[in-house]
Amino acid sequence: VAEQERRTRELYAEMKARLAKYDAIKDGPGLDLRLGRATGSGFFEAPMLQLVCLEMCEEAGVRLMLHTYFVDVLMEDGFVRHALFVNKGGLVAVEAKQCIDATADGDLAVAAGARYETGRVGDGLTQPPTLVFEMGNVDMDKLQGVDWKALWPLFQSEAPDVIVARNRIFFERSHGRLRFGSMSHVPGVDASKPDD
Repeated sequence: VAEQERRTRELYAEMKARLAKYDAIKDGPGLDLRLGRATGSGFFEAPMLQLVCLEMCEEAGVRLMLHTYFVDVLMEDGFVRHALFVNKGGLVAVEAKQCIDATADGDLAVAAGARYETGRVGDGLTQPPTLVFEMGNVDMDKLQGVDWKALWPLFQSEAPDVIVARNRIFFERSHGRLRFGSMSHVPGVDASKPDD
């Protein structure tokens, strides 16, 4: 575990250093709307993070299949022998000596027959999805004089049913844009169910 943590820290540090070369990371606080003060540890430009990840994969010799979605597995003697994907080229079977499930919801493992549990004990509810968005064309000069603490009661009165993470709305300023993160949760939604 310690070795995995060390590697994760090193990978994160390398990604941050690469983002800094593109001027796409800002170490510094965002603003907490409820408290009306700076908080948090900074942010990065998401499109540039995608570019950095693509560069790192290319340098490592990774063969990428973009716009490709996992569909199923083909098993043989209790082992995954092929992972099935779909993309613009159609259905693709990739022979697998070993699989790493990076689907976020364990889709490959479930397709291979792994046991799993969903949601919390009792009611089965999952963590609700988080609302994150950007607002562009913001006049940053006018933004300087805003009374952030005064906006919090307005938000609560306009959206009383919204569950707000830690009773706070975090946002960060970057290049004329505001990025709202960890803003609110959508209750009663299971993001792994297409009908929700």
